Amino acid sequence: MSLTNEKNHTITYLNDNERKTIMATGFKYCARVTIGGGGSWAQANTKEEAVKNLIHIAHEDWRSLLDIKKAWKAGEMRVAVFEDGGTDSWDDDTYLETWDINGPIDQ
Repeated sequence: MSLTNEKNHTITYLNDNERKTIMATGFKYCARVTIGGGGSWAQANTKEEAVKNLIHIAHEDWRSLLDIKKAWKAGEMRVAVFEDGGTDSWDDDTYLETWDINGPIDQ
């Protein structure tokens, strides 16, 4: 799967050995996606890792209610990337950019 942000930076998706869920405060970046009335989020020390982690978490969170792979592939969801403000609140996070997710999802 490829990830492309609005600045046309492209990265590759996590392989099975790299797939880790990172959910703790103190990381530099937070990636979020809104799904219906809810959503999913993930944090990491790089924007790319935050987005990769979010894709895995959103799949786990929503796969019983939504064909999440189809939605990602169709480009129906966009990921907002924020710089974490250092607290457990989203109010102090700073919006950086939006990533479009497209391509096959290897889960």
